[in-house]
Amino acid sequence: MTVKTPLIIAAAISSFAFLNARAAPPVFVDVPVCHWASAAIYAVAGEVAAPAKDVSTAQNAVRQVFEGLQCGNADWVSRFVEGAPVGLASAASRKVLRSYSLAFGKANVNGGAASVAFTANLTYDAASGVVTIKRSGTARLNVSDETGWKVVYASLSSLNVPFLPK
Repeated sequence: MTVKTPLIIAAAISSFAFLNARAAPPVFVDVPVCHWASAAIYAVAGEVAAPAKDVSTAQNAVRQVFEGLQCGNADWVSRFVEGAPVGLASAASRKVLRSYSLAFGKANVNGGAASVAFTANLTYDAASGVVTIKRSGTARLNVSDETGWKVVYASLSSLNVPFLPK
């Protein structure tokens, strides 16, 4: 065995490890897997930089919780929520939220914490039929390396809607 052989083997192993590390698809913090174009977006995507920790991404984290609830995707909701009760996965996977709209108000970012005021118009399935309600609240958020921000669950459960159990 020559001196070059171990170097060639090491280079081959490093190349293989590098290619495998890059093989995992990127996860965008604003494209839920149930979005109609998600497959195409993930197929053509390159590397994605870590999200910024600003007002825009704080608002996006709140939006993505409702996107996940509308999709019935408990895993997507969990990516954007901190401190959720065990019952949230079951509630989120039932897909009772038919539609929603959010209007954002005052937002504040202070280091590793943020708050975002919002008003939500929610249409969901209830035992009595389809219900449409309007709720206002202030979401508290903490920094997350994965998604930019995670919404503190207790700040959402105060909206008092059946798909966000206390």
